Amino acid sequence: MTRDLGISLVFTSDEHGHLAGAPAIRKVADDARAENPGRTLLVSSGDVFQGAPESDLEGGRPGLEVLARSGYDVAEVGNHDFDNGLPYLKKWLAEAPYPVLAGNVVEEATGKLLPGAQRAILKDMNGIKLGLVGVVTPETASLTFAENVQGVRFEDPIETVRRAAAELRAQGADVVGVLSHLGGPADRELAQAVDGLDFILGGHTHEFRASPELINGAVVCQPGSYRKAVGKLELELDPRTRRVTGAHHQLIPIDQSSPRADGEVQALVDHYLNKLKQVTETVVSYNGQALEHDNFLDDSLDVVVGRAMNRAAGTEIALFNQKLVRTGLDAGDVTVGELQTIIPFPNTVVRLEMSRERLVEALQHSLDMHDERSLADDGLRVTTSAAADGSHRIEQVAYEDGSPLPERVILATTDFLAQGGLGYFPEAKLLSEHGLVRDALEQELDARMLEAQVPHPDAARLDQYDARDVLPRARE
Repeated sequence: MTRDLGISLVFTSDEHGHLAGAPAIRKVADDARAENPGRTLLVSSGDVFQGAPESDLEGGRPGLEVLARSGYDVAEVGNHDFDNGLPYLKKWLAEAPYPVLAGNVVEEATGKLLPGAQRAILKDMNGIKLGLVGVVTPETASLTFAENVQGVRFEDPIETVRRAAAELRAQGADVVGVLSHLGGPADRELAQAVDGLDFILGGHTHEFRASPELINGAVVCQPGSYRKAVGKLELELDPRTRRVTGAHHQLIPIDQSSPRADGEVQALVDHYLNKLKQVTETVVSYNGQALEHDNFLDDSLDVVVGRAMNRAAGTEIALFNQKLVRTGLDAGDVTVGELQTIIPFPNTVVRLEMSRERLVEALQHSLDMHDERSLADDGLRVTTSAAADGSHRIEQVAYEDGSPLPERVILATTDFLAQGGLGYFPEAKLLSEHGLVRDALEQELDARMLEAQVPHPDAARLDQYDARDVLPRARE
């Protein structure tokens, strides 16, 4: 940065345990520090862990170590950073060699922040005082397993930022910004609601924003996800007033094979990725035709996942949140790594019992949200009607063949939804558990191959497949 007075922010978000881009991002940050020494920060807006196969190695150690070696100065907690449980999160908070923000997350018993977390920080950057506040979406309470947030309360992020920003200004902050894991729409609302913010570095909604928005004086940015890009925001200050007078933003695509990547971080990443290959390149099944990731195609991977859950639980109805499945599947050999990429989270198949009325309420809840929190299903025929205001109401729900549902319905879903995740089945009766969803998908792919009589070199293993799993299911 050639300006006389300014700060540089290099920022990422939603890394989700993906390691490959880390060396190049470290190089971008180092270059920025060389251009603007003492006035450059590398920061993350959360969801650092959970989502990539490598993030499951050694209890999540790769993500922690790579983040520390990459030279991050500050990080914010994201909703998925709770997915490994509070002990893991608290370990990160205690051991991180940089401040970790979680400004609106408090212990219910004490009203205090989580041990090791901070609401805000004030950094002196060669004479410029920068204040940073960190907040995460309150929806985290329903976006992870209930046990992962037991004893934790998520406070209003707008009020948290308003109070913290005022305190930072009172302490002499020249620049005040937010590391936000709220999502794009909530970031816009935050910028409108809180006066005096200079910038918001966002996350959660995985938006690759080539151009930032200027809202109520705040520059609102988001750098995408999975370390596929890194943002760089340069703020110019008036030498007399020490207030922001200009901003320059870049969204830099990351070439994960860049020879200019940081060598130390590259060696660490290579170590873990080579270790991962020993597991993930193992072939476990075969897919006869490419399957797209689409909730509305009759022969999509999402439909196959629903059938897999039904087969595993011995049911005819399967319901799961749309974000359970993250990508499609090419034709050919299927590896452990592909299954982990398709379903990155260790959700299990469970069998639930509930009233027909409660099922309809859950489906209406899904219809009302009409976003990524909505449900995908296998085995149902749902009839809806549209109102003048654009909303939709469920008129009839039946089995896929049109036959009526009984008063008590038995269905397959995930343990996440069964425990009240996203507010769908808080009072359903848990009947049984049936292993990981990704294992059920592997078995479904095997069964599809047997039913289609598709030859495969690993026929000896497939011949051992339990024939009961390819028999028609009994209706209950």
